[in-house]
Amino acid sequence: MLELLIIADDYTGALDTGVQFSASGARTCVVTDLSYDFQQNSADAEVIVIDTESRHIASYKAYQIVRGLAERAIAAGVPHIFKKTDSALRGNIGSELTALLDASGETVLPFVPSFPKMNRVSQDGILYIDGEPLENSVFRQDPFEPMKKSFIPDIIAEQSGVRTDVIRTGKRDELDVPEKRIAVYDCSTDRQMAGIAKRLRGRNRLKILAGCAGFASVLPAALDLTLKKTTEVLQADCLFAVCGSVNPITVRQLDYAEENGFRRFRLTAQQKLQEGYWKTKQGEKELAALLDEAVKERVCVVDSNDLPDRRDTVNFAVDHNITDEVLRKLIPASLGEVMKGRMERLPKAALMIMGGDTLMGFFRLMGITMVEPVTELFPGTVLSRFSLNGESYQVVSKSGGFGRETLLADLEKLVVKNKEEEKC
Repeated sequence: MLELLIIADDYTGALDTGVQFSASGARTCVVTDLSYDFQQNSADAEVIVIDTESRHIASYKAYQIVRGLAERAIAAGVPHIFKKTDSALRGNIGSELTALLDASGETVLPFVPSFPKMNRVSQDGILYIDGEPLENSVFRQDPFEPMKKSFIPDIIAEQSGVRTDVIRTGKRDELDVPEKRIAVYDCSTDRQMAGIAKRLRGRNRLKILAGCAGFASVLPAALDLTLKKTTEVLQADCLFAVCGSVNPITVRQLDYAEENGFRRFRLTAQQKLQEGYWKTKQGEKELAALLDEAVKERVCVVDSNDLPDRRDTVNFAVDHNITDEVLRKLIPASLGEVMKGRMERLPKAALMIMGGDTLMGFFRLMGITMVEPVTELFPGTVLSRFSLNGESYQVVSKSGGFGRETLLADLEKLVVKNKEEEKC
């Protein structure tokens, strides 16, 4: 029976939230079908995560998508809906929270934006990342959506006229009020988060909820979706990663990996941004050469970032009148072709994709519409399973803003067989 609908605005977010439930034993599937039939529940899942790909679209469109999904789920009898938000509050936060509240018929939407395991916490309504207010964090440098505010009600108010209250730690939350509102909970620890979920359950306020993967991690227990489950981590002869994220956190991870033995292939601006380039005669030759080199490596990554202090991608986009919106589609499509070629040459390599747009681009290219999150290898780094042409594959994914500097090196130790002399 379908117990919970999670609505996420990008694919990596859908997976790092869904895995909180699958790792607890609940049958969980991530789908991209906005017309998914909740009554039929063809995935036979207890938890369905729908990726709306609405982070970068107009706010009114995001509102319509989220409200439509929520209304259909409620009409089908789904008892709980969770609006997954970005842990750095990027995207259509205000419009999507309002859409869920409007669709539900409830007067209050509890919103817990903290992710303590990733050192992202809220205090006095301000979101802090690694000890810095959001507007002073690495997300101020986001090339598509620089975050210039830290006070969460102010961010919500950019797209919503709904009253927003901050529920400070230790203060009673007055939930039984007639006026519609969003209740933003301060939270600095997992223990506090579990306490919030427990109080909401005791007051029968689990019908609609919002937050990032941090809050999702305490919900299996609150919703009685915790079962016994054991998961074996995949082991492969090599690790092959592609990166479409420009987040400074990911860039530092790639730099560290390269310094510690990873082979790093950087795509040229033409390879990334000329539509259909890999299908040209020259493109086919270059892709074959890249893959010939990659199959010799135990660990390697294909990177879409320019060299430091270079602006090749921006200059190419300007010269060819490529907008940011189109750029966000071209780069994932290019990396998807690289990943597809790698799978064809060595299907059982450990695959990794960094960045939600890149992950979605790969799945679209391959025609994959349903993915099952399996387990969380590290906070925010998810191992998932998908089927293609009757075969089962596994892929590791993460959002660009997640993970320690040593992540790729740590992942190598976890998923690659300890055979230093082998090449693949």
